[in-house]
Amino acid sequence: MHRVNTKIQSLNFLKNKRVNINFEKTIKRKINNSIIRPYNDSQLQIINGTLIANEFTKKTEKKVQLLKKETGLVPNLAVIQVGNDERSRIYIDRKRKAANQIGINVQLFQLSNQIQQKTLLDLVEEINLNDDIHGLIVQLPLPNHISSDAVFDNILYSKDVDGFHHFNASKLLLKDTQPLIIPCTPKGIIEMINYTGIDISYKKAVVIGRSRIVGQPTFQLLASKLGMTVTLCHSKTPIDLLANEISKADLIVSAVGHPNLVKSSWLKPNSLVIDVGITAIQTENQTRKIVGDVEWDQVLLDSKGINGKPITITPVPGGVGPMTVAMLLENTLQCANMINSKK
Repeated sequence: MHRVNTKIQSLNFLKNKRVNINFEKTIKRKINNSIIRPYNDSQLQIINGTLIANEFTKKTEKKVQLLKKETGLVPNLAVIQVGNDERSRIYIDRKRKAANQIGINVQLFQLSNQIQQKTLLDLVEEINLNDDIHGLIVQLPLPNHISSDAVFDNILYSKDVDGFHHFNASKLLLKDTQPLIIPCTPKGIIEMINYTGIDISYKKAVVIGRSRIVGQPTFQLLASKLGMTVTLCHSKTPIDLLANEISKADLIVSAVGHPNLVKSSWLKPNSLVIDVGITAIQTENQTRKIVGDVEWDQVLLDSKGINGKPITITPVPGGVGPMTVAMLLENTLQCANMINSKK
C-alpha cells in the first residue's frame, strides 16, 4: 500500500505542473571546433565527449552551490547495488566521485546477490518516502530472479534520476509533453549533438539497439526534439537490411555492445556516428582493450589522406560515457529542486 500512496502523493504535487527541459539550441549554430578535432592526417573528426561533459558539469556545480546557498539543501543521491559485479562497482565509483566533486552527496546501499525482489522493493519504498534523499539509482545488472522493470516502476518517478519509470518513459512518446526526467544516456547524446553545432535536424537517423535504457528513448528524442526520420534496428535485424539503412543515414547511434558491428563501408560520407557500445576485448598480445560497436580501425583507414571518407564520430572511451555521468548529475539536481519546491 505504501507504494501506491507514495505515487499518489507525487502525482498530486506534480499535477498541472509543467516541467521544462531545455536542450542546448542548435538551429544555425556554427560548428564547435573546440570539441571536434581532426584525427592525424585523415578526414576523420573526433568529438571530445569529455570536454563537453565538463562544460555541463561546471554549470550543474554552480547551480548546486546556488541551491545550497539559498536554501541550505544539498542534493542527495541514493545508489543501490545488488551483488558485487566489478563493472557495476567501477561505474558507481565513477558516478560517486563526479557527484562529490560538485557537492552532491551519494549514499550507497550494497545488497547481497541473493536478496529477494520483495526485500529490494521494500528498500526502494523506504527511499521513496525519505524526503532527505532526492534521487535514486538501482545499478544494473540485477540478478536473474529480480525483474528490472518491476524495480524501475516502483521508484518514485520524481526521484527517478535514470528516467526509466514508465511515467517518464511514456511522456517521451507524446510530441507536446515533457517527462519529468529524461534518461541520462539518450539525453547526453542529444546534448552532445547539439553542442557540436552540427545541424542534422529533419535528416535521416538510424538507432541500433531497442533497450528501455538507451535505444528506445534515443529513437523517440531524435524524432521529437530534432525532427529526424528515424529507423530503429537491433541485434536481430538482418545484416543486409542493417547495412542498407545505415548507408542512407546522416546520423547513426549504435548501442548494442557488439564490437565491429557497424562496418566502415556502410557509412556514407559526412555522416555523424555516435558509438554508445562498450565492450572489453582481448587483443592478440593478451591485453585488454575497450571498444565500441563501430569498426574503428577500418573507419580510420578509409578516412586516411586528402581523399579519405569524411566521418564525424565519438570515441570509445571518452565519448558518450562522460556525457551520461554529466546528465546524471544534472538529473539529480533537477530532482532535488522538485522536492525542494514541494516543501
